[in-house]
Amino acid sequence: MTTLLIDGLMLVHRSHRGMPDLCAEDGTPTGMEYGFLRSVAALLKRFEVERCVICWDAPGAARQRRKAHPSYKANRPPPTDAERVSLYKRVACLRAEVLDQLFYWAQEPAKEADDLLFSLSRAEGEFLIYTNDADLLQAVDGERVVQVKSHEGKLYGWDEKKVLQKYSVCPHQLPLLRAVLGDPSDNLPGCGVFGKGKTSDYVRDAYRAYEATRGSLPDVLSARVALDLGIVGYWSEKKISAWTLFVSSGLLRLNYEAMLLREERVTVHAPARDEARAIAMLRALNIKSLRFPEDILAAPLCEEEEF
Repeated sequence: MTTLLIDGLMLVHRSHRGMPDLCAEDGTPTGMEYGFLRSVAALLKRFEVERCVICWDAPGAARQRRKAHPSYKANRPPPTDAERVSLYKRVACLRAEVLDQLFYWAQEPAKEADDLLFSLSRAEGEFLIYTNDADLLQAVDGERVVQVKSHEGKLYGWDEKKVLQKYSVCPHQLPLLRAVLGDPSDNLPGCGVFGKGKTSDYVRDAYRAYEATRGSLPDVLSARVALDLGIVGYWSEKKISAWTLFVSSGLLRLNYEAMLLREERVTVHAPARDEARAIAMLRALNIKSLRFPEDILAAPLCEEEEF
């Protein structure tokens, strides 16, 4: 079975920013709703999947990571109260009236969607993960688990071969590599003084040593880099100072813990299947042109599943 996993909140914000002025005849904003549903319909048309699961961030979930790493997403300006309340009310309405009626969904207390996407992709079967979050590249597994990203209206699939070509490390090694390089989108500062190529070499060496020692991966990496730092003239004093400060400040460990996704239990909820209710809202929003594959909507009901 091939399952499409969708990062719900990512698609909400993408749709909201992409169509901010779209409205129904009575002035009701419909850009987020239309963009979201159009994207889901396009994904289902493009890929042959047996099930679609939309994963949602729990309210305040990012604060859990921010407790451990104060810089996490601190660069993102918060929306005004009016914008946040208005958008989240629309999301709640869209979910209740349409999405939770037609599609499987998952949401866990204190968890972000990327935690759920990763955990669900560890189950048996084949998975397509639709999100632009680079953290999910660590979930890629051969051709069994593929991440699908979108850019300027085009879809790009990331399998293990493409990850290796881009980063020179395996998908499961990406959290350590990205912990060193940092992630500007999540405001996680890095220390790329050695360059991506050399850092990739260090990461691969650290994983080989980790298999033998089973120590902490950030500590194993630091020990590996220290071997070269001890060679006179191998690295400049400026690079040595920058790396030493990066490690001693704890940023390497904090970044790694913030980027590493762990498998946890996730409950997938079955759709309510009140299609008449969903159609009524689509008509109220003057959204009439969308069609979802009948085999997806007619899939047999199941009880809640735990993965």
